[in-house]
Amino acid sequence: MASSAAGSPLAVSASAAGVASGGGGGGRRAAALATGATAVLLGLGPTFDLSLAPRGLREALYFRGFQGGGYQSELERWRTAVENGERFALIGRGLAQVSQPGDSIACGAIGASGSRSRLRVYDRNGLVSREVARLERAELGGDSGTAGHDRRVPWSFFAEDAPTWFEPYAFEPAPGPLEESEAQAARLVGRSLFARDPALRGCCVPEARRLQAAPGIPPGWALLLLRYTPDPEEARRAWERLLP
Repeated sequence: MASSAAGSPLAVSASAAGVASGGGGGGRRAAALATGATAVLLGLGPTFDLSLAPRGLREALYFRGFQGGGYQSELERWRTAVENGERFALIGRGLAQVSQPGDSIACGAIGASGSRSRLRVYDRNGLVSREVARLERAELGGDSGTAGHDRRVPWSFFAEDAPTWFEPYAFEPAPGPLEESEAQAARLVGRSLFARDPALRGCCVPEARRLQAAPGIPPGWALLLLRYTPDPEEARRAWERLLP
């Protein structure tokens, strides 16, 4: 532990500052305190959405390409991650309510959704799906450039595995028949997913399930599920009504 601390950047900086001040013990301690205080203050900057680097430089060096929403500061990204975690946990709890033993899901955000639902997961990013991890890069459906999301395949890649559902979405239906809100949600989800994976349209049909209120599931919420179908004609009829 002692040698590790002595070789750390902060310790080296403090030692150098101590030498510059004359090498005295008091000078070294003061330099170490100043260096540590500076490091703490710099580390606190993102907590208040502050940075010494200009925004243009941060945007140029931004590496989280998978989210598709442009640059986010560390604080903004943290807030997004908290919201995403709550939403994915809700989806996982909802899946646990509507699923049966042996059901499975093909999706990208496998963490909370998978752990809460306990379903078999087919992972677009290959973290737990060996067949994706073994693909050559030229065979992949896309590369976000983000660690952990750089071996991505489209949802339809797993059609031959016949998952029960593809990418589920949680939504709060408007008052009235569930079918009306289901159609609206299906249009939004279909446009988004089919733009990235046109083949998915030919192997799934939308269906909504109301959820029971429970810890982590607000009253009145529902899941939109894209149920796998081996029948392209069934899929065509379903989506033709929604996305003519």
